Amino acid sequence: ACGGLGYDSDTVWGRNTAVPAFQVGMRKAAAATGAAYLDNSRLFHGREVCTENPWARGLFIDVTKPGLPDENSVRQSFHPNAAGHRAFASCLTQLYDSGLREASCADPASTGNPVLTGAAFDDLFVPLKNEATGSCADLPASVTRNGTAIGGWDCHGGRNQNWWYDAGTQTARTALSHDRCMDVPGAKYDAGATLVVWDCSGAANQKFVRQAGTLRPAAATHLCLTLA
Repeated sequence: ACGGLGYDSDTVWGRNTAVPAFQVGMRKAAAATGAAYLDNSRLFHGREVCTENPWARGLFIDVTKPGLPDENSVRQSFHPNAAGHRAFASCLTQLYDSGLREASCADPASTGNPVLTGAAFDDLFVPLKNEATGSCADLPASVTRNGTAIGGWDCHGGRNQNWWYDAGTQTARTALSHDRCMDVPGAKYDAGATLVVWDCSGAANQKFVRQAGTLRPAAATHLCLTLA
């Protein structure tokens, strides 16, 4: 009904493989030519087709077009909608006003207001490694559904093991989706509780602090994150 088509596996491939590869190529091209570079690859995370407040259309058929339906009837499908175009305009305006050569733009709190970050996202997302075990915080099979448990796995450098700890917001985001943050389920700060990813909300149970080489819930700094 919302216009989303195709297989989930194709969508996952697009988000996790195709778009990142395109973004890497664009960054290299900008660096080689001296052009300004804006990473918008995560701008629509949480705003995809079929989400609550999408910034893109799914299959859209223009029934007002004169004549019989043809390829022009669906030419606006799978493109930004009005809100999506406003988001792009906001990011470009912020980049122009900043004077930066490299920057990234996303909607980190799902407020509808894109925020410019003065760095390329690829430089911000890094593995969270347990120095004792050598394993990394990992989202199994690159699944980012709300409630997906965060585990530990041998470090391999994949996007499902890369995180951005933003000291300003005290949140830890997965590289797979800018709309998924590390979360203490139900704000139950119990030893042995399994952390999950959830829609980034800025709530207290998604805030963490770095302390003495550890990552700790801001509301329960006597506890540390460990990997089983």
